[in-house]
Amino acid sequence: MDSPVTGSPLEELPPELVLIIFKYLDLKSLKAVSLTCHRLEEIFSYYNAPRFVLRISELYPGNVITLPMKDIEEKVEQATIMLERTKRPYRNVHLDISSAGMYDDFDNMPTLLAKLFETRTMQQLVRLKLELPQHMEKFATQLSNALAKMDHLQELKLHHPWGRLTGPQITELKLVNRTLHKLELYAIFPSVIDCRNLRLLSVWYSVDVETVVGKQYVEHGGEEPYWKLKQLEELTIWHNEYTMPKRNHCSAKVQFYRHMTQLKKLCHNAGFVSDEMLQTICKSCVQLESLYLADMIVNNPNFSCFLSNLTNLRQLAIESSTNVLSFTGVRLPRLEKLLLDDINIDWASLAELKSIKWLKINPDRSTVKQMCDLLERHMNRLQFVWITFYDQLDLPCYREIFATLSKLPALKRLALDNVKNSSWLKEMTPLPGLTRIAVLCCSRETVETDDLEKLGPNIKEIKDVTVTDRTYTWDITFEFDPFYFA
Repeated sequence: MDSPVTGSPLEELPPELVLIIFKYLDLKSLKAVSLTCHRLEEIFSYYNAPRFVLRISELYPGNVITLPMKDIEEKVEQATIMLERTKRPYRNVHLDISSAGMYDDFDNMPTLLAKLFETRTMQQLVRLKLELPQHMEKFATQLSNALAKMDHLQELKLHHPWGRLTGPQITELKLVNRTLHKLELYAIFPSVIDCRNLRLLSVWYSVDVETVVGKQYVEHGGEEPYWKLKQLEELTIWHNEYTMPKRNHCSAKVQFYRHMTQLKKLCHNAGFVSDEMLQTICKSCVQLESLYLADMIVNNPNFSCFLSNLTNLRQLAIESSTNVLSFTGVRLPRLEKLLLDDINIDWASLAELKSIKWLKINPDRSTVKQMCDLLERHMNRLQFVWITFYDQLDLPCYREIFATLSKLPALKRLALDNVKNSSWLKEMTPLPGLTRIAVLCCSRETVETDDLEKLGPNIKEIKDVTVTDRTYTWDITFEFDPFYFA
């Protein structure tokens, strides 16, 4: 069968021939042809425009970081004119004006942005991403007014690349919208968040939201005069150790989580989680289905028993803990995915988690035998295993791990991270049930695809990632590159 030809067959017809055809049509038929063409164009526009992002920004020439303000203003003016004239129903816009310099004159920008936001297209947006420059407080009022009028807006991303975690609150920035469902703040600290439909909030390098909102609850008797977040179902708080203040305002954080009773997903990488915080999360956020904790400084040896209160929990990730991670006595009947990046684990206690189908672990030389015993005796339901090999593991350790993997009857997907020597993979017994495999070598060597295909007769997808491009990431949804295994 011939492949379809790109373009329209009518394009190959000479215009004269089309005109001759029109001569044989009466006025009613000509009107019908014209209306049909216009209607098809309109339908295609409605189908096509919402599928793409309209990006409004000035291109960076070479390695230039900042651009002249006049170039940015000109781009905003051009976008305003275009949106006033177009009939295309754009639903997704990315406005980037972050390249303005620190000492540029921002006097005209508030007026230009106000005109842009007044266009019909901007008021009917569903998704909006704004990358803002320094001194954004000069047009925060215009932005606040515009957001309040967007009656179809569902997703909003506010990025302030020049912002700082310790920066001041932007008093003029008030996020009030009745339809907004998802909000992402990057290095931005608004004074008000009042979005009754808001269910997903991500805060990146912006503000110690737990302390700020927790103090609000303390000072106002549990009321929400500024940040209304009690209805949240998903919350991501992400700061790194270099920007997050070391002092932990534990009492305010505890108050914060006492009011987050609707949470179903919590991703926490914002300083240490204490005993009291963990206990409060497990007691108040009983609807949690997905929980990620980056750092725990828990002194109670039975801390994991708090988790038994989360009967709906399906995904759990713990990166590091000051104490041994023990799951003795834990009852999580729906838990399917478990990620443990810490090596300080009571391996035998993991046998309590009988429903696990997805597991990421980092065994060291002293714990390989314990891990293998656990997998062989108690983890026969595992469908996905992600193992990160420590550098000190030798060939006998690899052999023992490979032998254990061959005894997992349900195993379908396998990720081997930080493999010391790709030739050691030949020691692995072929796995008949394996359909996908990913190998990340710790050296610059690559793994031959033919060698990986020999690891299973039914393998359909192979990922080989070398150290030069191992920029994979993952989040609490366990959807991570380059595996696509979750």
